[in-house]
Amino acid sequence: MKLAPGLNLTEIDEGTVLFDENTGKYWHLNDVGTEVVRAVLADRDVSEVAAAISERTGAEYSMVDADCRGLLEEMVSAGLVSGRA
Repeated sequence: MKLAPGLNLTEIDEGTVLFDENTGKYWHLNDVGTEVVRAVLADRDVSEVAAAISERTGAEYSMVDADCRGLLEEMVSAGLVSGRA
């Protein structure tokens, strides 16, 4: 996956703020969302990321995987990223 042109990521204390220079819209990712996005931008497989989060938090893998994929699908739909997770 890759970021859409004009999209800036800024890490803050509570995650990441995404700013789309083209539309002027802002989005906020919490710490886990930031971890997911950073990992897939670095070409890590979303299943691996979900497994790591599941192991660390004790949350059920299937739920974490679905949440990770849902986040990425929403970001693709919003035009924030392109490619496949």
